[in-house]
Amino acid sequence: MLARPQGLFRFLALVVFDLVVEVEMFSLLAFKAINTINKVNGDIFVSPQQGTPWRREHVAPLGETYRLEARPGDLESGHGVFAASYAEARGYGRDVYLVAPDPRFSIVEGDGGWRAGAAFVVAGPVRSLEEQENASRIILAAYRAGYPQVENILLYAAVLCKDAYTLCKVGPSVSIYYAILEWPDEYFDPALIDALIEKGNAGDFYRAGMYFSAERWNPAIVDALLSSGDALYLLRAALRWPDERFTPAIVDALVESGDSKCLYEAGIFLSRTRWNKKIAEKLAESGDVEQLFHAIRTWPDDRFARPLLDSFIESGEASFLCDAGISFTKRRWDSAITERLIESGNVKFILYAAAHWPEDKFTPKLVRAVADSGNALYLVNAGFDLKDERWDPVIAEALIGTRDLDKLLEAALYWPDNRFTPALIDAIIESGDAGYIFYIGRGLPDRRWNPKIAKALVDTKDEKWLSRARLEWPKERKGLLDV
Repeated sequence: MLARPQGLFRFLALVVFDLVVEVEMFSLLAFKAINTINKVNGDIFVSPQQGTPWRREHVAPLGETYRLEARPGDLESGHGVFAASYAEARGYGRDVYLVAPDPRFSIVEGDGGWRAGAAFVVAGPVRSLEEQENASRIILAAYRAGYPQVENILLYAAVLCKDAYTLCKVGPSVSIYYAILEWPDEYFDPALIDALIEKGNAGDFYRAGMYFSAERWNPAIVDALLSSGDALYLLRAALRWPDERFTPAIVDALVESGDSKCLYEAGIFLSRTRWNKKIAEKLAESGDVEQLFHAIRTWPDDRFARPLLDSFIESGEASFLCDAGISFTKRRWDSAITERLIESGNVKFILYAAAHWPEDKFTPKLVRAVADSGNALYLVNAGFDLKDERWDPVIAEALIGTRDLDKLLEAALYWPDNRFTPALIDAIIESGDAGYIFYIGRGLPDRRWNPKIAKALVDTKDEKWLSRARLEWPKERKGLLDV
């Protein structure tokens, strides 16, 4: 164990900063693990990793202590004497000492420590919590005296010693928040709240409103939350803060934020006593079709407002207009949704509506809009998807009008009988395309067969497809090819 050189442990007498006397001040105080080797003629200090011995030297104003000097060029090659936080130093050895860099040598600083050309022991060993607190008081006293310190180590010292002054200066908002929340009254300082307001974010202010005691509450925190404009935490405060801390200004700020998702959630979760119809008005103004859709679908009647539906319809977003026909109640339905869906020209969703909307929302206009689109893919799909009572032969006529041979072939082969029409085959024959005529002749069910298909293939005089037909067509159809 280290024999305590003169001056090393004068910090043990420190209790209150105003009474600090005869304490040696150093910049960039940090922690370093140093192993002790007991010898008959005295202890030897060595660095744990390299086993480098520390020399006993006189260092003003400490007097005799231990000092280690790196080799020339070590600092430039990324080496040197390293020092860091107490936790990091403790990972290298049981005995940790408070050290300072020799200011006569170069120093490379970092957020959590430094490496230097030389360093010396200021105090130690530091093992127990009490010894950590005493070491921290040296760091804090040096900082107050104007000696710069390592940021993270200074923060550690401020938290450990519950030093409100230093924490306000260097602490992040999260550390300040927990100091206000947890520190005993003898350490609490109202300046901590001022620092939280200056450095904090909306989350800090919201949590303060939730968890700070009445004795540590300050209405200025409300103003800080309002100024943040953070819709998420404004919403949470509006939902969860106790009545004695809630103010309608929180809801006003939420409305002002214009955050449509939070406005929607307010309509679901906000209590009646805190509800403001401006929320619905602002959501309607947002034009956010997704949140409008959810609000129309799920908000209670006393919060629903017609402008929400008008804004939703105006959006013209076909996917949501289509979903509205499935999801909206009769009380919130408007036939203008159908008109807007048709105007969108999005045949995918028009067909879905024609096929799946309930009877009280369906209109034949949807089927005619699919026909008018001229989109062969959705026209052929309509032949499969539409219910019998919604089918209209105009779909088949429109598909024929597209002259899309792939879709005409698909319809001719696979549409249900009550939707099939010989005109589909006629359209393929009229195309004169031997390949499609061949496929019709090979795959068409007997009940749809017409001998003119064979004649049409013969008339093409395309030997490639005629040869395949003689091999692949049903026997009774092959014979027609050689007539």
